Amino acid sequence: MDKITTSRLRRLGAALWLSLAALAGCSTVSQWKVLTEASFDNIRPGMSSDEVLAQLGPPTTVFGAGWAEHTQIWNYRWSGADCVWYQITIRDADHKVREAGIGQDPRCDGPNTKD
Repeated sequence: MDKITTSRLRRLGAALWLSLAALAGCSTVSQWKVLTEASFDNIRPGMSSDEVLAQLGPPTTVFGAGWAEHTQIWNYRWSGADCVWYQITIRDADHKVREAGIGQDPRCDGPNTKD
């Protein structure tokens, strides 16, 4: 087993400190957010996608849509909502919210029987 020298210990400590400092100031590190239906009350058309990310965090799923106006649909799930999700339409052209509201999860489209 190698003996850890004082200088090596200092370098490891400095590297750890720099890593933690970088993470603390890094805007791409997101916080875990517990979403509820009330979390979506402030999402309005015209908001930027950055504002949505700051309020809600990253979406559960994202998919592209639209023929004439290319958009992304951001889907959010929240506690207690099994077959619904909150959907936000973001325009690709300006990265602004076009519309937002509660939508039905297509995976819950009918009875789940094993007959």
